[in-house]
Amino acid sequence: MPAIDLKRFAKETADLVEQFDQPAVFIVTLRSILDRYSNRTIHKKNTRFQTTGLPNMNVPDQVLTQIVIELNKASFPSTEVIFALLEHLWQEGTFESRLICARLFHKLPAELPETMTRLNIYLSQNADPAISRAFLRSGMRTIRLERPLAYLEIIQNWFEGDDPRLAVYAVKSLIIHIKDDLNINLPQVINLLIPEISQNTLAHQFDLVELVTALTEHSETEARYFLKETLRPPIPRTTQITFRKFSEQFPAPFGELTRDLLRMGAPHS
Repeated sequence: MPAIDLKRFAKETADLVEQFDQPAVFIVTLRSILDRYSNRTIHKKNTRFQTTGLPNMNVPDQVLTQIVIELNKASFPSTEVIFALLEHLWQEGTFESRLICARLFHKLPAELPETMTRLNIYLSQNADPAISRAFLRSGMRTIRLERPLAYLEIIQNWFEGDDPRLAVYAVKSLIIHIKDDLNINLPQVINLLIPEISQNTLAHQFDLVELVTALTEHSETEARYFLKETLRPPIPRTTQITFRKFSEQFPAPFGELTRDLLRMGAPHS
């Protein structure tokens, strides 16, 4: 990868941003920029290509971040223009183009049904954890902040839907909501989490420690309520095993509380 000439790069990104309303032209220019700053010294086996199946140009994140910053400054003339640009970025199909799409997704109006339809499609087609995190943190930021009730309705729909991947994303999104957002209805969030975690613990096992930690940092009282209700007898066997396995990593005193609840709920297990 060549060293980044800041003046040249600023000119390149400025030219790119001017093309946002011509998505086909925009993509051609973006390819050229990404190709210029691609790190070709990284062997293919060490890239994300092997884990996600997406072509990856190994462009430094500072390049992608600056492109997103400049695009965020742009004033899009219509919703159709934003939709068209995001769709071209997604269909380009590289790790970089899809990550940019995810980071810009918040530009879509939160009140439009098509916005969430598009989000569901993109997430269901995605297998890269970095891209899903970008959608859940940056892409959904507008709807979390501006339409919190609609956001929680989306989460409930993901839990009740037929795609188990969306249920996993729902828990990950709620963790971000708990950790990042000030305007949060924590009791309602917990009421959404309790049945999902108690019934489908195994699907969310690797998010369990982060979830309990986030709840604890937000409100120890609510974290205690979450654990007591989630581990209310009868406790499914997989839930017992999973919570016991990860309880050692819960913040004190919630690991001990978890084990006490498991003993009371399944004394002969």
